[in-house]
Amino acid sequence: VIDAHDDHGLASVTIVSRRISRLGLEDPERRESVALPAGVPERVMVPFLLGLESRALLPGDTVRYYAVAVDNAPRPRTGRSREYILRLPTVAEMRAAERAATESVGAQLDALAAASKQLQRQTEDLSREASRSATEGSGRREASSLSFEDAKRAEAVARQQEELVRQAEETREAIAELQRAAEEAGVQDPEFKRRMEEIAQQLDRALTPEMRQQLEELRQALSQLDAARSRRALEELAEAQRQLKEALERSQTLFERAAMEGQMANLAAEARDLADEQGRWNEDVARADSAKAARQEESLAARADSLASELREAAGDMEQMQGGEQSQQLESAAEAAESAAQQMKQAAAAAQQGKRDAAK
Repeated sequence: VIDAHDDHGLASVTIVSRRISRLGLEDPERRESVALPAGVPERVMVPFLLGLESRALLPGDTVRYYAVAVDNAPRPRTGRSREYILRLPTVAEMRAAERAATESVGAQLDALAAASKQLQRQTEDLSREASRSATEGSGRREASSLSFEDAKRAEAVARQQEELVRQAEETREAIAELQRAAEEAGVQDPEFKRRMEEIAQQLDRALTPEMRQQLEELRQALSQLDAARSRRALEELAEAQRQLKEALERSQTLFERAAMEGQMANLAAEARDLADEQGRWNEDVARADSAKAARQEESLAARADSLASELREAAGDMEQMQGGEQSQQLESAAEAAESAAQQMKQAAAAAQQGKRDAAK
């Protein structure tokens, strides 16, 4: 929204923008007139959509823009807004965010599986105690009533189970978001997608409406201190918890494989992007500012070093999970990335010194 005002009225408002590539190369400014209300308004608040579709923007590019207003005075005066900056994240930044999200979801699944196992054990213990009390107290009137202390323990289990279900549903949503983030980061590995869909299906099968109904049934039985009804509700809840625990444990295993496959796809895509960006840098370095070009090449070298480190880490993980030839291939790829990083550092030094031909 553009907000402009002047005592003499406004004659025109223009948006001025320009694209700056990640190497610092600037396109010519574009000037776009803003449609104003009829007459000569003293103040306008109008929406404006800055179109970027035709800018051929690439990851890491920046768009700078500002507004210019001209008043309707006999000697027109010009006012200018502050400059705004829109920066597109690089592909590497998007992948880094996707990796962090993957690690976060993995930690959530681990915590859920551990909590589910513990909660199932508590529920089974309560169920056995309730059955034993019913057997020992058979024939007595008070056997049909649940003690206040037992009711409190069962109510605590119900609250914990409700919280566990909520967290599991949040994790399911996080997995769906992770799939979307992976696609935005350029990870189109079909195996990774299939694994993530399997995990979502596992959680969907366990997080059924029946589980919430069982929780509600347990709460009603506890509110009435009905021992028999509470015992049945605990038994049914324990079975539902067992199914959830098994689903979470299967999801853990599937997620470990999916994370590894996603990491492999990420690393392959990062290697391709580095090669593409190095090619574009070679094309642009002859007309780019030497200092900016050198900084960009240093950034590429840092990414290549990071890629080498991640490849070595992946090789170690692969050795533990599968071993064999694929781990050795990752080690070889790590060595190649280190060699490329060294060449990029040399190119950056040459560009800094103005030796453009030597930098390519």
